[in-house]
Amino acid sequence: MKSEYRYDDGLFHVTEIFDSIDGEGKRTGCMAIFVRLAGCNLRCTYCDTAYSLELSDTKEALTEDELIRRIHAFPWKNITLTGGEPMLHPLRHLCERLSEEGYDINIETNGAVPLWEDRPSGVFYTMDFKCSGSGMKESMRKENFPILK
Repeated sequence: MKSEYRYDDGLFHVTEIFDSIDGEGKRTGCMAIFVRLAGCNLRCTYCDTAYSLELSDTKEALTEDELIRRIHAFPWKNITLTGGEPMLHPLRHLCERLSEEGYDINIETNGAVPLWEDRPSGVFYTMDFKCSGSGMKESMRKENFPILK
């Protein structure tokens, strides 16, 4: 794929889009649409999505409208934005639009990036706080904890 992608290039750098049963967090057992975005700021020793660590791992670079059309192809109203690290991408407007359409949006974050204190309606976080074995514990932002509420 293109090697000069940037987080601020106006595109969503998608590794994969699929639907499945949510396996973690408050929606465990519910059907959801998963949008996996490329690029991560951490390098955990046990990473299970190494195929999505770099922006160059992008399989599809989609505009916001193209991504929303892809989401509309599924019957579910639950979305999980994951990665890589989704919060490296400019998600706010996308989340606002999806929220207005009645979607419940889970942002799966690694905890090493700032979270929005004033989230759009319908947005919640699942934070994967990295412990010592990850090699990334020092990157965690403890100030994210009160924002999880």
